[in-house]
Amino acid sequence: MIAAVKLKARQEKRREIMQTISGIADQVRKCEGCIGVNCYQDIDDKNVFYYVQEWRTRQDMDNHLKSKLFAALLGIKSILAEPPHIDYMYRNRE
Repeated sequence: MIAAVKLKARQEKRREIMQTISGIADQVRKCEGCIGVNCYQDIDDKNVFYYVQEWRTRQDMDNHLKSKLFAALLGIKSILAEPPHIDYMYRNRE
C-alpha cells in the first residue's frame, strides 16, 4: 500500500515544510510495517512536494493514518498554500 500526500507550500514557508517532513519521515521509517518513506519536489513548481509512504499491508497503513505522526503531518496545513491532497495506491507486483 502506498500513501502519497501532495503538499503545496507557501513560498516563504517552503523551508519549514521541508524540515517538518524530514523530521516526520525519520520517525515513520521506524514504524511497524513501513517499507519506505520518500519526499519528492515537483519539477515545475518548487513549492510542491510529494510525501510518499509505502506500507507492507493495508492495516499497517491504516494504523499509521490514525497516528500522531500522521496528524503532525496534516498539522502543517496552516502553512500550506492549499489543502493537502492524499492518494492511496497499491503497488502492482506483476
